[in-house]
Amino acid sequence: MKKFSKYLVYLEEGDYNKKVLSMQLLAENGVEAAISPMIHLLNGNDKNLAYFAAIGLGTMGRKTRFNQAKSALIDQMKKMNPELILGLISAAEKLGDPDVIPYLINFLEVDESKYDEVMRVIRNMEREESIAPLADILDDAALSNTYRAKAAEYLGELLGRGFESAIAPLLRNVTDLDRHVLETCFKALKCGRYEKIAPKVVLLMDSENNWIRRGATQVLSNVTEDFLLSESSKDIEKMIISYVNAPLPDIRANICVILGGYHTEAARDALLANHQDIDPKVREITAKSLGRLEDISVIATLVNMLEDEIEDVGRAAAMSLGVLGDISIVSPLLNRLRTSTSFQEEVHTSWVLLEAIESIIKRTRNPIVVEQMVQTHESTIRAFSASLKPVISDDRVGAIGDMIQRLLANPPTEGFVDPKKVQETVNTLKNYLRHEADFVQFVLIPLLLAMGFKGVRGIHGRDERGRDLVFFKENEFGRREYYGIQAKSIDIHGGHKKEGHVTQVLQQAQTALMTKYPFIEGSGGLYLDHLLVMTCGKIQENVNEQIVTVLGDKRRIQIFGRQDLAALLVKHGILVS
Repeated sequence: MKKFSKYLVYLEEGDYNKKVLSMQLLAENGVEAAISPMIHLLNGNDKNLAYFAAIGLGTMGRKTRFNQAKSALIDQMKKMNPELILGLISAAEKLGDPDVIPYLINFLEVDESKYDEVMRVIRNMEREESIAPLADILDDAALSNTYRAKAAEYLGELLGRGFESAIAPLLRNVTDLDRHVLETCFKALKCGRYEKIAPKVVLLMDSENNWIRRGATQVLSNVTEDFLLSESSKDIEKMIISYVNAPLPDIRANICVILGGYHTEAARDALLANHQDIDPKVREITAKSLGRLEDISVIATLVNMLEDEIEDVGRAAAMSLGVLGDISIVSPLLNRLRTSTSFQEEVHTSWVLLEAIESIIKRTRNPIVVEQMVQTHESTIRAFSASLKPVISDDRVGAIGDMIQRLLANPPTEGFVDPKKVQETVNTLKNYLRHEADFVQFVLIPLLLAMGFKGVRGIHGRDERGRDLVFFKENEFGRREYYGIQAKSIDIHGGHKKEGHVTQVLQQAQTALMTKYPFIEGSGGLYLDHLLVMTCGKIQENVNEQIVTVLGDKRRIQIFGRQDLAALLVKHGILVS
């Protein structure tokens, strides 16, 4: 206590700056003797000092034994002094106690400009008591829609942290007349557990309002593989499929978008039944969704859709065929290229056809594909290239010409990976979802050993620090490079849902790269040269970019989702069961 005695004196006798600095220091160190003089300053005439006294008491009040600080703040909040509102809001944020929420809401009667600050403080408390005041703001149609949308956003964040009582107010407002509020409510609902939200949201699919249908589609498309493995998934899937023959084409198209994420036989069959829908937009969406299924059994249907009378449908089918990556696709893609009927179609559709072919070659590096491309179809490609020369100044046509030259360059064929085996491995890896220990033992460790890495060992307990496995290899210069793996058995995403969120991966990755590994030679341990994030779940497309943006060193971090991991397993002859 002696080391703080002069600061306690400053609270009574010091000048303005000494009092402010003393309050900050004493509050951060929880010096109980400072509470009474800070309360005196809080209730004094100097509003600037009262501001800092409020913040200091909020810091002190977070410690449960300092109820005197909390009581003093509440007494001052009851007075609703406009000059102290900002300081008391900051104090409430430090305090983090839901008992002050009613007083924060009362502040809004005095100063409406403080809605953002008040809602943020209530959200950050992360308590069940935070839901009701935010719901009241969202429900109040007389308020600014900007504030209401912000309340919906905060409810979504709380929903993602497990407070499911946020669902009801969000559902109440998804039919709001203001489009911004409506869209924010749907976006917030995506943060919750799919099985809790989907049965209610699917009932909105036949709404006459297109924006409501679109919002419901976005929520229902956010399906996770954890949900698909649950018992409730079949009932919800049946409800969604029941709309596949809805009278409005927009509804049918939206349902096809949703089914593309389901990866089930029932979803596949419903999509296949829709591939001849009378509406071309529905057929186009169906083609795109069939590609998302990652199921090579849909190839024949997609090949037929290449010949659709509507160019957009054929292009969508070509894109999906390129994603599926099976070698049997190349020939029909080239035949479709040969039968282009107009220059405009050649420029747009042929771009997609060639891109799909190049994607297949890059993915499989299959000697059969290359031979078929160069020997059997070279004349077709060269003739097509020649037809573009008169208008080669067009940027897009020029890009197609560049792609043609790459296709004719006979790419290397080493490292061929059979896409059928990759798909079989992808399906098997799904069995390891939620079984991280088995994933590490029966998938990752055998793969590392087959790839020639040495010193493979698991890390547990306090030394884990974002690394489940560590290992090394000797580089071309005879030096060791040290690796760590962060293993995941769930989907990694960039939404608001807490579990599997990319921010957790970021935190663990930072820890892994910034701490030494103590079990290898070297005084005090060594830092990792590389960190690999490997999951048997899916990784959203933007997650890798988010990690690199935050950590800033792409060379040290690599991320492998289920598809990439399956290709590695097949390439190195690891059979996963």
